[in-house]
Amino acid sequence: MQGELLREIRRLAERFELLSFRGDDMVSNNATREFRRLALDPDDQSLTTAIDVLEDAINHQVEALSAALREYASMEETNTVPPAEFQWPNGRVDHAGDGNGR
Repeated sequence: MQGELLREIRRLAERFELLSFRGDDMVSNNATREFRRLALDPDDQSLTTAIDVLEDAINHQVEALSAALREYASMEETNTVPPAEFQWPNGRVDHAGDGNGR
């Protein structure tokens, strides 16, 4: 889901590359250049740079949560008493001490 949102924002940012203000005057030319820079310049604090940083942060957080979940699952596994059978002298068998012998 976060990938779709970031891709959509990136597509919007890339549309600024097509942006061109009307007119051949310096104000229009400078505005066109500045909007493109703010949207796309990889060496500046542009929208696409922010998207890249955000995407890395989200991926890092997802991996950290996944690792924590794996660790928790492993702890649950090691802290759980494994199923055991106990056979009484009369032949009755209890499974994991549940008292339901057969």
